[in-house]
Amino acid sequence: ADLAAEAVRRGAAGTIIGATEETTSGGNRLRTEIGDRLTFPCIVINDSPLKAIAENMHAVGQSVVESFMRITNLMIPGRRFVVAGYGWCGRGIAQCFRAVGGKVAIVEIDEIKALEACLNGCRVGRMEDFLDWGEVFVTATGARHVITAGHARRMTDGAVLMNAGHFPWEIDVDGVRATATGTRAMADAVERLDMPGGRHIVLVAEGRMVNLAGHAPKGNSIASMDLGFTLQALSLQRLLHGRALAAGAQPVPDDINRRICRMMMEAMGSAL
Repeated sequence: ADLAAEAVRRGAAGTIIGATEETTSGGNRLRTEIGDRLTFPCIVINDSPLKAIAENMHAVGQSVVESFMRITNLMIPGRRFVVAGYGWCGRGIAQCFRAVGGKVAIVEIDEIKALEACLNGCRVGRMEDFLDWGEVFVTATGARHVITAGHARRMTDGAVLMNAGHFPWEIDVDGVRATATGTRAMADAVERLDMPGGRHIVLVAEGRMVNLAGHAPKGNSIASMDLGFTLQALSLQRLLHGRALAAGAQPVPDDINRRICRMMMEAMGSAL
């Protein structure tokens, strides 16, 4: 999305055959910020159900849990987690924390996703409802300032804040730091912020993407990245050699999704 926006800004969009966009946040930006000024086709890989299921849900959930354990060395069973956002990434994060004994509440503004979270056994409410309940707060929305300085002032003593979204703006880090009476680096990618009234909170990776933070980050699983890169490669091939596609952001063509499904299932020892 950054390159597409720059091409549009410079008036160079007419020289571009097509593009692909990997992420949720980038796809949202293409549609909301650039919109009909995007004069070439851009296939949004994130719109593929394969990426949603294999990478956003299963791989992100796994990598966020791995990163939390590796960076903080805190115990998950019995700990109270608040996950902001119940899209594919939020679902996976919630599912993986619950699978190893975490208690999970969901903050979600979409009624349908909120109901889904309820039916999946999670508590659901507003961020304000869980400030004195949650011990770990994880953002996965793509939106700005999901956690504010006002929220941080009311959180439980020792609350951990971390972001699993693509951009570092989901937590208002500058605002939270401005509220703090003191800060101290505790370990690699772990910062203690003393708050008014004697409490403290812990900020992980300065609000940057947690699954690429800390010592020896793993990121998403190799298998899920293979799938994502295959979606990219076949989508680029379609843009270059395939039938003409309409201008603007659009999903991965269905035949590409199904072809990759068959390839991945065969690699996993299954077939239709």
